[in-house]
Parts: sequence; structure tokens; C-alpha cells
Amino acid sequence: MKIGILGLGLIGGCLGFDLRSQGHDVLGVSRRESTCVRAIEIGSVDQASLDLSLLASAEVVFICTPIGLIVPQVKELIGYLPKTTIITDVGSVKTPIVKAISPLWENFIGGHPMAGKTDVGIESAQRNLFVNRPYV
Repeated sequence: MKIGILGLGLIGGCLGFDLRSQGHDVLGVSRRESTCVRAIEIGSVDQASLDLSLLASAEVVFICTPIGLIVPQVKELIGYLPKTTIITDVGSVKTPIVKAISPLWENFIGGHPMAGKTDVGIESAQRNLFVNRPYV
């Protein structure tokens, strides 16, 4: 399965590692070229870009940006996706995100991994962060 990750920080990087280990093709988008390069180098994603159009072929897209950017990024992203794509987020606050995105995208599923670290960025990403952790 092709899976997209928008936001290649700690959570996006960790998701990429674990999804790739399950045999998925992971496409990542970041706002920094250096993050894209590093995510590929460490094996967190198969492809990375600054361009949202990279995610057009993904069947599922995880939005792993800071909370305040989730809704604006989804609004920008949906123009690139077929209606069958599932979009989910990893934000800890659900009500405003679900209220804003649900009317825009039929296949939106709010989510939140119950795992994390205090560190940030792709350099802090690690494999198996989500093992034995709930995802709500």
C-alpha cells in the first residue's frame, strides 16, 4: 500500500519507519528540503518532497504537522487527492479538527497515537515507538 505522511518530524518519522517495516511504500512531505533528504537517508520514507502532489498516489495520508497546521494543510492537500484517499491526523486535540475537516473530506478519520517523546524532528525518530501502544 502507498501511504503518505505530511510532516516528517518525530511522529511522522516514527510512523514512516514502522510502516516501511511492514512493507508499505511511504511517501513523505515536509516544509524543509533538509528534512526530506534526511528522512530518505535514515530510511523513514521511500520518497520525500516539499511538494504536496507527491501524496496524490497515496491510499492513506497521515497528517503529522503541529496541531495549528493540520486544518490548513488538509485544505491545501485535498486538491491533490482522489476522493477515495483516507486522511487521518495524529493531533492530540480532536473536536476542532474533526469539525473543520469532516465537511471537507468524507474519508477523514481523526486519530492519535498514545506514544511520543519530548524530542522533536526527524533526527529524533525511532523504530517501534508505537509497539504495544494504543492508537485512538
